[in-house]
Amino acid sequence: NIRFAWSGNPDRCPNNCEAYLKNTINGHAAADALVSIFAHEVAECITDPDGSAWIDDNGYENADKCSWNFGKMYVTSSGAYYNIVVGSNLYLIQQNWDIYG
Repeated sequence: NIRFAWSGNPDRCPNNCEAYLKNTINGHAAADALVSIFAHEVAECITDPDGSAWIDDNGYENADKCSWNFGKMYVTSSGAYYNIVVGSNLYLIQQNWDIYG
């Protein structure tokens, strides 16, 4: 089986896909938004690879329940928000719902 996720260019819907990026962390709002969108889709591909796993009463998978919810955020000196540090890179990634959490 081949698993995949697809996402379009966040620049095509900036009011929805990039609205939370008042000041972009890495200098490109679409790329910064796409990191969070990809994290969302990868989480769902892992937890529901066949499209038949757990969903709530509204039809949401785990990542859908936290769409655009970033939890505790930090602010850089330029005013950009982030919540995850990987090496020396800063990212703003949505939370992921955990049934046990």
